[in-house]
Amino acid sequence: MAAPNQPQWTTLGKLSFPQSAQTNAKSVEVFVFQGLYDGKTPVTIKRVKKSLNVVDKKVLREINHPSITRYYTTEVDDEFQYIATEISADTLEVIALKGVEGRKNKEPDTTKPAIGSHKEILHQISSAVAYLHNKKIIHGNINPQSIVICEQPPTLSDLKPLPKAKLANFEIEGARDGWKAPEYELKAEDLSPASDVFSLGIVFAYLLSNGLHPFGPVHLQQSNILFGFLHLSEEKLNDPNAVDLMKRMLDIDPTTRITIKGVLGHPYFMGSEEAVAFICKAVDEVLKPEMSLVEEGCESSIIKELRNGEQPIIRGYWKQYLTPYVKKLIERRSYDAKSLPGLLLAIRDKAVQYADQSPEVKAEFGSKPEGYWIYWSSLFPSLLIHTWRVMASRLGTTV
Repeated sequence: MAAPNQPQWTTLGKLSFPQSAQTNAKSVEVFVFQGLYDGKTPVTIKRVKKSLNVVDKKVLREINHPSITRYYTTEVDDEFQYIATEISADTLEVIALKGVEGRKNKEPDTTKPAIGSHKEILHQISSAVAYLHNKKIIHGNINPQSIVICEQPPTLSDLKPLPKAKLANFEIEGARDGWKAPEYELKAEDLSPASDVFSLGIVFAYLLSNGLHPFGPVHLQQSNILFGFLHLSEEKLNDPNAVDLMKRMLDIDPTTRITIKGVLGHPYFMGSEEAVAFICKAVDEVLKPEMSLVEEGCESSIIKELRNGEQPIIRGYWKQYLTPYVKKLIERRSYDAKSLPGLLLAIRDKAVQYADQSPEVKAEFGSKPEGYWIYWSSLFPSLLIHTWRVMASRLGTTV
């Protein structure tokens, strides 16, 4: 970047940037380029027409979250506002399309920043949205281009930190076609936090399917959103937890759509320890008391719900899928191998008894909780989400 005192640069308040940024593309409502803040700090500058609504500067200054781009200042000339925020290297668009044959952005992998797993990115951005909603701020323009990749400064504990995905573009009011919630088209003033969740749900689907939009080709996206013509490529996604979450986020009715708090508490974001703890709690606090009622001759709606959807999970006789030493261990007790409750009891019991197991069993399970949960969830991928749907409300969790 050229020094700000060179002739081709101009200074406006605390911002310095190329003179061409003031004169180029004047018909464009929002024009993005790089400049300097206070003559030394590189920033991203958005040149915005004065006719556009911009979030109040006082609100922008109060925003402080590790997954939201930092706001520096706003300067004004006769035609435009110039909003300076933390500099970014790329957008989520590049990450979503990385390595996809026949699509754009096919540079070698070495040119793409390593920023963690897709799940980590989505959790960071969801946390940022939750932060804004807690402050009564609606982003209103969530899409892959408003999620940017920012380099992180080194620290004593991490001299080479990974770049971080951050939520941006919350300064300018408006939304991009193909990413708007259906209620935006019907009545823009009815936008609410639920509208952000819908747009974020599209981003989830777009990233997890490597750039496939869940509402079809560009020219049909907004009309498909309006009429609820959703297509999630479940085979490509290959994650029942993710599919369930996205369907809840992309509910056409904002009054029944999952909240951002619900998004963060969904099984898709559960770690291994949390998932094992949930299964154990569900068994101890719900399943076992219900089984006692059945033994006394009563009916149990919970066990009926569990069993109604069990066949795609247990696939007939769940013990047949176990590894040799684990299967031998399980067969020492009379778990019902033809029912999901039997499987849940086994998972709970062996989690509690893990320390007492033989080296051979531990080798098959892996370490606890990570390896232990990977063992069960890889054999029965839909087990957690189905159990959560039935049990969560009984355990005080919002579904």
